[in-house]
Amino acid sequence: MLWTEKYAPKRLSELVGQDAAVQTMRKWVESWKKGKPSKKSLLLYGPPGTGKTAATRALANETGWQLIEMNASDKRTMSALRKIIGEASKTGTLLEGVQGKKLLVLDEADNIHGRADHGGYQALKEIIGTTTNPVILIANDRYSIPAEIQAQCELVNFRRLRPDQIVKHLEHIAKNEKIKVDRKALEIIARRSDGDMRSAIEDFQTHALVFPRLTAEQVLLFKREREKNVFDLLRGILFASSADVARSVLWSVDIAPDEAMAWIVENVPKAIRDPKALAAVYNTLSRADIFYRRANERQIYRLWSYMSDLMSAGVAVKKGSEVKAAKFEPPSYLKRYYQTAKTRRMLNSVARKIAMACHTSTHRVKQDMIPLLPILIQNKKLLENLTANLELSEEEINFLSSLR
Repeated sequence: MLWTEKYAPKRLSELVGQDAAVQTMRKWVESWKKGKPSKKSLLLYGPPGTGKTAATRALANETGWQLIEMNASDKRTMSALRKIIGEASKTGTLLEGVQGKKLLVLDEADNIHGRADHGGYQALKEIIGTTTNPVILIANDRYSIPAEIQAQCELVNFRRLRPDQIVKHLEHIAKNEKIKVDRKALEIIARRSDGDMRSAIEDFQTHALVFPRLTAEQVLLFKREREKNVFDLLRGILFASSADVARSVLWSVDIAPDEAMAWIVENVPKAIRDPKALAAVYNTLSRADIFYRRANERQIYRLWSYMSDLMSAGVAVKKGSEVKAAKFEPPSYLKRYYQTAKTRRMLNSVARKIAMACHTSTHRVKQDMIPLLPILIQNKKLLENLTANLELSEEEINFLSSLR
């Protein structure tokens, strides 16, 4: 079990380093219990990993309110907000009727923006104004949320955690898990986390899986061991004995998620013999790719964690028992990329010179002008004029001639 889930606070009093925020949330809860909240909604804002989402779940657990969570990056249109949150904001719970409360939580509320979310904030404004249930908005960046929405909310700032606060919590985990660890090692992990408790706990668990006794030297060594190559990654995932082992292997290799994904996609059919297992693996990888695209398109990079789990632990679980040793090769797109490097370099060079002469962008040149060059340069005189006016090098002239 992930320690971030196992040691998530069950009550607000267990939240680390956010005493002022907890006090504000308790007062807000009391105002709802009295039936006279001054603000129907809270806006929890602050850096990632400071406990905002954990606080809402602890609050729901403590009050007994039914928790309804919605991620702004998944359902962000006006109709979705009104349907999912709007209906829930005016109804009671099944067991307690209209007297029961639902806690409505909209995570990543600062991601309701742009043309795709036209009207989303207007819908949210109406919902907060008419709700009979408590609403909590969660955001990293408070100032990405319109002022009129902020005016409807009680603002609760979650501050970046200090290293000593993180160390104290990691020591609590180490004691419960019966892990032998030097305080200096925990201090290094805490400093690297930059105030992000979730990141610190994930790092600590990863280190604990590797070392039976954790010292400062081993924490520093583990960082250097992240320089392992991609072939170690492939062998580690395809021959992993468990999901946890596969996940830790991915963590140990210093490689971008998309590049790791490309290597795995290219090489799994070389090692997995069972067609059904291979189909299941590719289905898992396709889901990982969906999370990667969503993370990039919406700039919600925490979705990379789902991608990482699917392409490491997911592959390890689905690969079956018939896995053979194989000669791994780079992704075909990388091979094509290297093979066409010189052509692309020449293309970019010529495009820049044409762009300067025509007072336009290289993008426009590549889109509108380069496709016409093979036809135009069939005229020898035109090729000579182009060469003289653009001051092309001999290598660039040869490149243009090859286009014919």
